[in-house]
Amino acid sequence: MEGAETIRLRDLREVDVAGTDQLVVHESRTEEIHGAQTERLLGGRSVHVEQGDTEMVADSDKSVTVQGSYEIAVDQYFRVLRDGTEVHVEEVIHAESPKQIELVVGGNRVTVSSDGTITLNALKQLELVCGDARISLSSDGTITASGTTKVELLSGASAVSVEPTKVGSQSSQVDIDGSAAVNVTGGAVNLN
Repeated sequence: MEGAETIRLRDLREVDVAGTDQLVVHESRTEEIHGAQTERLLGGRSVHVEQGDTEMVADSDKSVTVQGSYEIAVDQYFRVLRDGTEVHVEEVIHAESPKQIELVVGGNRVTVSSDGTITLNALKQLELVCGDARISLSSDGTITASGTTKVELLSGASAVSVEPTKVGSQSSQVDIDGSAAVNVTGGAVNLN
């Protein structure tokens, strides 16, 4: 057929193709459906798109349910945007928000807020580990700092250091106050 074709149907239209159905459109194609559209594909679906693909859902929600695996593979990057919030997956995973980002697993939570606060909240135990150095916070109120070489507390010119064979304290003034008792024991005790 050459030239234009117009088909107007005021009632039901059914097409039953027992074999293969192929449609080739050499220029643009527009479909406008004023009611709901339902598709049921029993033999799988494959879509090949060149020169870009844009989909817009206006004034409504979109829901996708997959009763199996759902995989997205990209060659460059994957980005999700909502107002000023962004999740960007490329060589690294980049998450950005003007207010707050939360990572929640069970009751454990990492919160990064725009006011400059980073909160790590663990139900049982929080550990910071680098090689042989470790800081551990337990839910019972115990704080443990350990290191195979040295554990050091610093404040200005004052320092308390713990090494495998000695404990040192250095400051312009050191106060020891025991409301019940102060015990000093050792192989040799030197005072001044």
